Amino acid sequence: AEGGLDELQDMSDDELRAKLLAIKGVGPWTVNMFALFTLHRSDIMPTGDLGVRKGMQAHFGLKALPTPAKMAQLSEPWKPFCSLASWYMWRKAGTVLPAASSKS
Repeated sequence: AEGGLDELQDMSDDELRAKLLAIKGVGPWTVNMFALFTLHRSDIMPTGDLGVRKGMQAHFGLKALPTPAKMAQLSEPWKPFCSLASWYMWRKAGTVLPAASSKS
């Protein structure tokens, strides 16, 4: 069968984003969560996720929630491990994360 996870796994982040955003009902947050939790991408910073935003606000001592642009700027030193950093930001915000899958 054509397509499937293997095809998506081989795409760049930009290609993946373009392919998935073309699906009705799929937005940037869904694409980021899919890249993080299904494809296990290492450099995803989900700037639209409230838990990550709250974690970054607490971590950096910001008075307001950071904008996506501010989050991208602040997370630049974390590249290419933004996915790991986002897990820490969720924890800092007290967000309960899904259990790690034993499947790879």
